[in-house]
Amino acid sequence: MRCLLSVCYIFSLINSSICHDLKGQSAPADIKNMFDEAYALESTAPEKAIAIYRQAYAISWQVGDTLNAGRSMQYIGIVFSEHDDLDSAIHYYNQALYLFKAINHQRSIGAMYTNIGNVWQFRGAYEEAINYYMESLTYFEATNDTGSLQITYNNIGSVFSFIHQPEKALSYYHTALELAQHSFDSLGIADAYVNISKLYINMNDTANAIAQLEEASQYSSSDNSYYMMLINNNLAQLYLNEQAINKALSYARISLDYARKQNTPYYLGKALITYANALIISRSFYPAIDTLKAALQIGETTKSMEIRSHAHELLSVSYERLGDYPEAHHNLMRHKQISDSIFKEKQIHSLHELEKKYQTEKKTRALAEQELLTTRQEEALNRQRLWLGVAFLTVLLLAIAAGFLIYYLYQRRHRYQQQLKLLQREQELQSVKALITGEEKERTRIAKELHDGLSGLLSSIRLRFGTFKDYFQAQNGLADYEQTLRLLDEAGKEVRQISHNLMPEILLKFGLIEALNSYFSTINQSKALQIDFQVLGLEERLPSSLALTLYRIIQELINNIIKHSNATEVMVQLNRMDNLLAITVEDNGQGFSLESSKEGLGLDSIRSRVDYLSGKLDIQSKEGMGTSVYIEFMLEKAKAV
Repeated sequence: MRCLLSVCYIFSLINSSICHDLKGQSAPADIKNMFDEAYALESTAPEKAIAIYRQAYAISWQVGDTLNAGRSMQYIGIVFSEHDDLDSAIHYYNQALYLFKAINHQRSIGAMYTNIGNVWQFRGAYEEAINYYMESLTYFEATNDTGSLQITYNNIGSVFSFIHQPEKALSYYHTALELAQHSFDSLGIADAYVNISKLYINMNDTANAIAQLEEASQYSSSDNSYYMMLINNNLAQLYLNEQAINKALSYARISLDYARKQNTPYYLGKALITYANALIISRSFYPAIDTLKAALQIGETTKSMEIRSHAHELLSVSYERLGDYPEAHHNLMRHKQISDSIFKEKQIHSLHELEKKYQTEKKTRALAEQELLTTRQEEALNRQRLWLGVAFLTVLLLAIAAGFLIYYLYQRRHRYQQQLKLLQREQELQSVKALITGEEKERTRIAKELHDGLSGLLSSIRLRFGTFKDYFQAQNGLADYEQTLRLLDEAGKEVRQISHNLMPEILLKFGLIEALNSYFSTINQSKALQIDFQVLGLEERLPSSLALTLYRIIQELINNIIKHSNATEVMVQLNRMDNLLAITVEDNGQGFSLESSKEGLGLDSIRSRVDYLSGKLDIQSKEGMGTSVYIEFMLEKAKAV
């Protein structure tokens, strides 16, 4: 059994795609916010959305903002259109059109012509629909609005498809497809492929229909209920043609489920028609009648001649199969009345005449524009030849002079800034160098005095005190004698240690690594703090001045840890990679807050020495999480200081 009815969908609508992408453009912030708020309510609370749009209109009109006043009317029309109140939709579209024409906003004028055309297409008034569509094309072409052109060509193709003019419909669909592909509009591409697939289904060209639906699926996601409704509906039609009833019913049910998710009466009515068609072919006449009555009610509500015509036709078939000939005859007559009003030969002829008129005017306008452009170009060239010679020479000389002046001033200012920065840097380095040099000289002086003066004096005292051993032994004071001797030894040792810390001789004799090993070994003997010292890639001995500065930096970091961190373990790492020398010091102490702590704790001294060597200092610490200090130097710069 053949498919009883071929249903042509008109789903390439411009209501949202053109109008809502204008929302907020060039709108004041308060109007834009109102548009956004209303847009979010259009589906769930249309009355609230309309109320907000009316407030936006009142505000826009009061401040003389004609564009946004027009958009407010436009969006109200969209809400009425999407909820199938087409009379109200046309009323507000016409108000918006009047306002847009007042300011000659061409893209919005084109959108209104297309939206009004959509309303007439819903109602089956195809001559009026084509008339408005052709008018909108003029404005979209003038503004080079590719997206809106693509949608309007799809709509024109839908009209010719419904009046059984497949060649013309295919031509417009292909034009829409090319525009969508050129602008990388994936949903526009999907629209065109769905519409083309419907044409091939109507022509019983199954292979091409399936190929177009596969292309449409690639450009639409599975969670898009709109496109899933279209694709599954077309598959149902295809399998009805192929007499694969079970597949047709399955795809028709899926399409109906997606249509219900869309919650748009027009789309739901179309899906019900397809499902009823499949039920009739499967000989489920009573469910088909119930389904068709629901579709007919939607058709009456939306005033869609297309839905009403299809519903009456299929009701006639259903009643005839059940033997209810009066009802079959009644519905057949209603179908013919509506169908005749749609497919009058005079109306179809008028559609062709409108198309020819549009194409002729388009060619004439293009030729006139080209001639006008050529004339203007020639006039412009003639004017240019009159003054170009003198003007060019004058401008060239002025440009060269200005260029030299700008370049000279820029270079002079740049040199001055560079010299100033260099001088400031040199002054800072000299200050730091003088400070560090003075500090080291003072350390050397104090160390020498301790070593040569106090240390020697303590040695003499110990030697002299040693001669009193026999006396203390005779007086039974040997224990006091030995205790005093030990204190003298410890005092001498402490003086030597202080002298060593102030100016470690081992650093000057054996270099940085040996000096640090000696320093850390002394600390490790206390057992209170254990230092793990690691050296990587530092086989070459560093210059004494650089080594001394690095030694002071590490010494100050360790002193900070001993005084403030309560740490038990420290890791010190020196790592040289080519010209880069990195120092890492980490402890497991109590840490401190970088945000709340002030510079201090020896950090001023460390930072000044790092800056002196043109290095970088990074400190990471959190309370209770220990502290990590990372310092790096470029050796070439550090050695040059």
